Amino acid sequence: MIEPFKPNQASSTPKRLLQLVNPFAPVEPQPAPQTRVKDMSTRAWSSVVGWNPGGSAFPGVRDSIYRPKASSSAGYVDFDARFRPSDALLITGKVGYTRGTGETPHDYGYEAFLINSPLVYQLHGTVAPAIVSFPGVDTTNFSNPVNVTNGGSWSDTVKVTDAETYGQLDGLVTLDRGRLQSVKVGLRYAKHDRSDFGLNYGCSLDPNNPCYTNPNQLFPPPAWYGNVSPSNFGAGIGMGPGYLQHFWIMDTGAIVAWESAYNGVITGQNLQGSFNVDEKDAAAYAMANFSGNQWRGNLGLRVVDTRQESDSWNLDANQNFVPASVKHDYGDVLPSANFRYDLTRDLVLRLAASKTMSRADYSALSPAVTLNNLNLTGTGGNADVRPIRSTNYDAALEWYFAPQSILALGVFDMEMPSYVTYGNHTQPYLDTQTAKIVPYLVTSPFNIAAHNHGVELSWQQPLGFGFGALANYTYADGHSADGMPLVGSSKSTGNAELYFEKHGFSVRTAYTYRSSFLVGLANVTSQYEAGLGTLAASINYQVYEHVMLTFDGLNLNNPVLKYYSNPQQPQAFYSNGRQYYLGARVSF
Repeated sequence: MIEPFKPNQASSTPKRLLQLVNPFAPVEPQPAPQTRVKDMSTRAWSSVVGWNPGGSAFPGVRDSIYRPKASSSAGYVDFDARFRPSDALLITGKVGYTRGTGETPHDYGYEAFLINSPLVYQLHGTVAPAIVSFPGVDTTNFSNPVNVTNGGSWSDTVKVTDAETYGQLDGLVTLDRGRLQSVKVGLRYAKHDRSDFGLNYGCSLDPNNPCYTNPNQLFPPPAWYGNVSPSNFGAGIGMGPGYLQHFWIMDTGAIVAWESAYNGVITGQNLQGSFNVDEKDAAAYAMANFSGNQWRGNLGLRVVDTRQESDSWNLDANQNFVPASVKHDYGDVLPSANFRYDLTRDLVLRLAASKTMSRADYSALSPAVTLNNLNLTGTGGNADVRPIRSTNYDAALEWYFAPQSILALGVFDMEMPSYVTYGNHTQPYLDTQTAKIVPYLVTSPFNIAAHNHGVELSWQQPLGFGFGALANYTYADGHSADGMPLVGSSKSTGNAELYFEKHGFSVRTAYTYRSSFLVGLANVTSQYEAGLGTLAASINYQVYEHVMLTFDGLNLNNPVLKYYSNPQQPQAFYSNGRQYYLGARVSF
């Protein structure tokens, strides 16, 4: 990784640190700097930056990271039951348990600083990666003490576990009493736990040991065996001749050996990064179905109680770790109504209104933050984030112009008094480089009012001989109360699909596109993802009544993901490659 030259960076050892949000300190987030994107111009910026050997800044950092045996696993068990005591009553029940883990037995990280070098770069907006060079420096030679020195290092162990137990009981009563056709009632309960446990490693159990402040002077560099990057490095994201494609590569065994020798002492549990989020959800709901001449509809009500507890560790005034806990208990009453009216035999009008509640992701509720001691910034969660609550209105007109064919136009409106966005706030944390409490500018989620509305178009039609096609398009115009676009919301999204279904075969090819959207914040700067189109395909074959073979291909066009703060300043380019899945489904 080559990082751009930043005049305010210090050459002292950078360290990664997980620090806990103080749940007892009120957090008043400030909106992020409002970087609005008006166009996607392709201006190229260029600059030459000289490095003062007597100064403290460095023009490049090379990260070498090795995570042997990192893994994830997931499993679940579900039981369904049905009981019909009479023709008019159906009782169904579900119980289940799911568990997933992600584990890195050891994360080894070594950083080398590039020093005594100028830096030349040229930006190409989101068209292509930046051209970066260090004139006069051989970036393929690690064994060059004039231009390369030990930087920072880290070593840790982490395991994250998610587990959920749930139960659900539903009853459906068929009435056929005039316009009231049926009533459905139910209860659901779920308990979810997420935990994060980690160990810290260091060069000594003594925090005052000089090895924490002068590793480049006390330790030799790792062994290097002459490995360099391949000649086509970066070709997948558009890098070619003229780009920084040739640089040294550390051997993974050498990284492990160096870390074991100079950064392999277990210093204890990572209390600043360990946490547990426990959530208990209980819901009761009922829905009545109605119908009449040329119309049908339903009225529903859902009452939900959510109890959350986030447990962690924090620093007290004496810089000692003490347990910390944040608890919330809130209820929601969520009504809904749906109405369908047959204007003609082929033309249908649909209307809907509802109140909905979507809980924050567990990672957003995590009471941990990641801090950067170089520029005193960080990112993290917020245990006080409330759910996204929304009042929704929908209307659609559907034309069934042929068998298995539809052309539809819809509009929607969403009023969200508690949307989730990202902002910055200043709060004191422990700077591990200086062992002092200093203010950090931290990015975290917080609630804000928002509004979204738009239009939806859809079409589906068989083409004959088992072939068919469908397409849909959505235009959404959403903004939060501060005028910023909604996180994760594209103005334009569309999908086109061609399918074949016959003789036990089901073959589908789909192209999906979404325009640029706000991802969130990268440190303290707004981060956007450029518009992206992806191609996918699936082939299913029904071998027997209970056996199906499946094949899925994702990212078949291998798109390049592009992130930027503004159209002229890219932040990252990624190519995730094509993905293929082969499977079998067996039912009993």
